[in-house]
Amino acid sequence: MTSFARRLYPELMWFRTPAEARIALRRAKSELNWNLPFILALVLVLVPLAIIAPLLLPTLGVPLAWRGWIRFGIILGAISSSWVLTWFFRRSVRRSLRMQLVSLGVPICIACSYNLAHCQSEHCPECGSIIEPPPSAT
Repeated sequence: MTSFARRLYPELMWFRTPAEARIALRRAKSELNWNLPFILALVLVLVPLAIIAPLLLPTLGVPLAWRGWIRFGIILGAISSSWVLTWFFRRSVRRSLRMQLVSLGVPICIACSYNLAHCQSEHCPECGSIIEPPPSAT
């Protein structure tokens, strides 16, 4: 497990072994496979636009001084949208990891990942959400 993955998904430290954490992360990311067409469409639109823009801008009458800035803006938009998508999907992956931890019996809040080992209340002391019992306890 890379240190970047551990920083991006702090729930990975709760798994017993690195192999278990890798499997859980792979499972959590596989639940997001419906987003792949959206990401591909984004890449298939913005990358060709960044390549074709220098060819189209002269025909549109855009001044030469602006062409580089427009191309830079398109590339910057592609990069920033990839970061936005990463952070957007991160919430879903983290929630899935927390649900897997709860199903393994780890006392953790699904909403905020607070350690509930010594919590006697029905509500999480950190975020106030209702603590759901593990699926095996029902």
